[in-house]
Amino acid sequence: MPRALCLKLHTALAVLLLVGDSATAQTSSGGFQIRRADTIDHALLVFPNDALIAGVANLDGWRLSSDEQDGFRVYRASKGGRSHEKRVSLGTPKRYYAFNPKKARFEQLSQSVRVELSHQSFLKGIVESAGGVGGKAYPMLGFALVRLSAEANPVQAASAIQSMPGVLNAHVMVRGPKRRAR
Repeated sequence: MPRALCLKLHTALAVLLLVGDSATAQTSSGGFQIRRADTIDHALLVFPNDALIAGVANLDGWRLSSDEQDGFRVYRASKGGRSHEKRVSLGTPKRYYAFNPKKARFEQLSQSVRVELSHQSFLKGIVESAGGVGGKAYPMLGFALVRLSAEANPVQAASAIQSMPGVLNAHVMVRGPKRRAR
């Protein structure tokens, strides 16, 4: 292979790709990708949810890795001598996990996207266009939630929703603790 072509391929595979307001870091193998996604308060570094994909990437000063060990998917994030780890059983359903650099912990993404609309009448069309399974408007709070199927990628859905007519902002959400009614 000519040296110039080889250099272009290597550079293309190690580049930081900007997609909308999110960024992707990918390793030289091209399969392992970490994406930056915004919540309302802060950015998250989202890992791929495919158990077969392992690798190492650097994004925002963090060294991020994922691999399989003893029946678990192990996610790691390290920076400045501090390391954080999340272990997820390979027997559980696929879910998206992200590292929260602000809180220095791993969090699971919700299968809902928080959407701020110029008018609530856009919600039905957005749910249909995004391939959502439902939506609910909270007009007094100024936003709506678009529920996604279990197979949907919330980062890709938020990015697609962001570009739809009538949408002011679309953000991924993290799953919080389960709350019981009193």
